[in-house]
Amino acid sequence: TLGRPSEAVGEFSPLEMNRAIGIPLGKVMNNRYFVVMHYQDRIISDYRILLGKPVIKGTRISVELLLKKLSEGATVDDLAKDYELAKEDIYAALNYASALMANEEELVVKK
Repeated sequence: TLGRPSEAVGEFSPLEMNRAIGIPLGKVMNNRYFVVMHYQDRIISDYRILLGKPVIKGTRISVELLLKKLSEGATVDDLAKDYELAKEDIYAALNYASALMANEEELVVKK
């Protein structure tokens, strides 16, 4: 959730929106709020759901599926609408993938 400090989103400021959905506010840079997203609140892995693939909490929608759709050109808005997700769910999937890649030491590419 990004927004200018003086900008209102609907009837709420970005700060109020972040508080309402339970996402802590991060830094303010270039007059924009950067939200601290904790994927652990929205992404789970349970062996009983898709054999333990990471999914959006309360669904059977995998992080893998969302990343694939984004790589094929889908937008966050498209995915939120098509799969009845909050945009924050999709951002959490991206945050999860980023955190996973940050811990990778080597990428093996088959030719």
